[in-house]
Amino acid sequence: MGLGVTPLVGYLVVRDTDWGSLAGQLQDFPVRYAFASLFLFSMAMALRAYRWQVLQLGENVPLHRLLLVQNAGIGLNSLSPIRVISEAAQFILLTIRYRVKREMVAATLGVQRVLDFVIGALLLGFGLLFLPGLQVFAPYVLGAGVLAIISLLAVPLFIWLGTRPGLARVSFWPPCPYRCVS
Repeated sequence: MGLGVTPLVGYLVVRDTDWGSLAGQLQDFPVRYAFASLFLFSMAMALRAYRWQVLQLGENVPLHRLLLVQNAGIGLNSLSPIRVISEAAQFILLTIRYRVKREMVAATLGVQRVLDFVIGALLLGFGLLFLPGLQVFAPYVLGAGVLAIISLLAVPLFIWLGTRPGLARVSFWPPCPYRCVS
């Protein structure tokens, strides 16, 4: 659905854009800000890929490959109305293409989402501290903080459950039809 709607929305945006006004705005925009934002974005993506590499203990996927896998997932998320297509694509690329264990990829994707959620809740909390006009959103930020704490506590719980005798042998994934490493 997203692939079908995207060209239509793109056409409507291009058709209704005042190109003269846009050119004037871009002409006044400092180029150093564009390069600075591009540099910061690239560094953030590299740090995300490095964080992912650190989370995948014992796996030998090079950093540049993880960067490509992450950007492929982010690109697919941009085209899809369902925001979990990124994780599915990354899971498939890492398990089939790079032969990373399915359990490792699932755990890494889960911990990555937990870390993103906790960092988002912390940033919202700091925003409330420094921007008093946003105090009306305090209950929502408090709810996000509580969910972030629950998410953090759930990670060791899942690890503990995974090491329990009998549960460690339960397969939570369907068998891979391809020659996946399990």
